[in-house]
Amino acid sequence: PAALKSDRGHKAGWCVEEAQHRLDSIRDAVEKYAPWFLPEFAGFRSDPALNAQQLDTIALERLPEFIDKLIARVDWAGHSGEQQRVLAARFREQLLEAKTNAVALIADLRKLVLSAGSLADNMDFSFMLNRRRKLVSVGFNVEKTHLEPACYDLLASESRTAAFVAIAKEDIPQETWFLLGRAHTLDDGRPVLLSWSGTSFEYLMPSLWMRSFPNTLLERSRAGSVRSQQRYGERKGVPWGISESSYAKLDDAGVYGYYAFGLPHLALHKSEVDALVISPYSTVLSLGVDPEATLQNLRRMQKLGWLGAYGFYEAADFSNAKRRLWGNRHQIVRCWMAHHQGMSLLALTNFLHGHIVQKWFHAEPRVQASELLLHEKPVAYISEAPRRLAVA
Repeated sequence: PAALKSDRGHKAGWCVEEAQHRLDSIRDAVEKYAPWFLPEFAGFRSDPALNAQQLDTIALERLPEFIDKLIARVDWAGHSGEQQRVLAARFREQLLEAKTNAVALIADLRKLVLSAGSLADNMDFSFMLNRRRKLVSVGFNVEKTHLEPACYDLLASESRTAAFVAIAKEDIPQETWFLLGRAHTLDDGRPVLLSWSGTSFEYLMPSLWMRSFPNTLLERSRAGSVRSQQRYGERKGVPWGISESSYAKLDDAGVYGYYAFGLPHLALHKSEVDALVISPYSTVLSLGVDPEATLQNLRRMQKLGWLGAYGFYEAADFSNAKRRLWGNRHQIVRCWMAHHQGMSLLALTNFLHGHIVQKWFHAEPRVQASELLLHEKPVAYISEAPRRLAVA
């Protein structure tokens, strides 16, 4: 039909435009920082006298120095013919511009490093410590000028990152770590730490920065939570990956709702929303646990049309579909949330570059001094009744 052909033509046109946009962006980056990769300068790149290929592996902070050396070699080398001399002059000009851009980029990155370091050093976690319970409060009530009585008290939680950092900075006592709840549940015969909402986020987000060591309590639960997510998705007949996310319900302003969705059998808190919402970022967080299954699941999501102009959409909501049709009927939540995209990018960076984000975090001496906390071994399984978040 004509309508179908028109739709296909529109999609093909969109793909061409997006591909051209990305190619233009790549060329712009090459022109600004690495002009020796440009096709018109291929002769200089392959010239053994210039040795430009050594720039391929130079660290950014050393790039200006090596560009200076390359410029000197270009000036020293003889260029036969007017055309070659004009090309050499243009190459020299672009090298000078690339050096200026590299110096500016290095300065900006160093400012960011100093700013981030200052934020971390100046954040006083002791302010948030409940002195009686020796746990970190969930917040400070500005109007009533006191800490909220409820505390973060679970090890299977994103908040363990804050507890670990606070202990490393000596803002709070090490005892706080051992007061975090370690209640377990059995999933297919394997003990897994219980979390508040049963989300992938609670189990996996801290591993973006913090290492998980083999045969430890945290690693066992991290791997167990991914297996639980996979089995849950399989039982429902949908792609796996559930965490807090937006869902298809819109408010009066046309804004998507947001809720902490999770696996009910891993959650201490009973969900107030009966829904089945799958979020791609929850799968991306699993790259460090089961990369093969993660990639297969992402390809499945792509085939279902969950990929948009800025990456995978926020989520797919199966809540209104009949159970027998879950696998085919869903509403795509067509938005992107910055913090979910950011976590995905960090997970991809760790996966593609040998856990580099974790290496940066653990290169900090204060982290190394506290690293032993992460080596906690699992103990024999003891059944514990689920409890609600303690207060007061």
